[in-house]
Amino acid sequence: MWDKKRVAGSGLIHEYVLGLTSEEENEEMEMLLQKDLALQREVTALKQNLLHYAKTHTPLVPASAGAEIRRAKPKARYASLALLAIVASMLVFFYAVWTRQSSQLRSLRQELASCEENQDNSRAVAQLFSQIAPKGTLPVTLQGTQLAPGSRSVVFWNPTKKTAWLNPGGLPAPPPGHQYQVWADVDGEMIPLGLIQPDGGDLHQIQYVSQAASLNITIEPLGGSDHPTVSKLMASGII
Repeated sequence: MWDKKRVAGSGLIHEYVLGLTSEEENEEMEMLLQKDLALQREVTALKQNLLHYAKTHTPLVPASAGAEIRRAKPKARYASLALLAIVASMLVFFYAVWTRQSSQLRSLRQELASCEENQDNSRAVAQLFSQIAPKGTLPVTLQGTQLAPGSRSVVFWNPTKKTAWLNPGGLPAPPPGHQYQVWADVDGEMIPLGLIQPDGGDLHQIQYVSQAASLNITIEPLGGSDHPTVSKLMASGII
């Protein structure tokens, strides 16, 4: 039993419209057409396009040729009409081939664009991995508080390179007009390390500070705060 996935992009629709499919293929196609209105519309549109193409590109016959054909002997008349039919059929066939090749070309272009996008993503991931993977990187887990139970964030803390990257993990989306802000506890004072941008992806580079005892995440108004809102502490972890 055929399905739409098998038919789409295989050229079977064009072959069916041109009458190039076998009797068994015709039965399968007709059963599928009875169930799929979108496919019916596609077949109808293709037939109309083929007829329009044939009418547009079939050589015009001069008005005088009609009289000549009528005056011609029956055998010659039939030969002329057969020649016109062959020309029209060839035009329809070449149009179908061109349509299929155009569709395949579009598909190849889409696949190429997808490959290029995946390649760009792979480069970006590799670049980020090179930042968090060096020796000396300490993964610091920030467990969710009662305001975000079950959530867990990770900071990749590197005292050697003095770099820090945050993966916010499963933190819930902040309320409208607010965003997350990261803090370091240094000798009892909360030092702001950076803001988490809503569309910043899975990794956010934050500031590194020495002598930090813990890392914390709070919800603050957009643009951040000078001091953390302790009542909105979402996650915390000891270094």
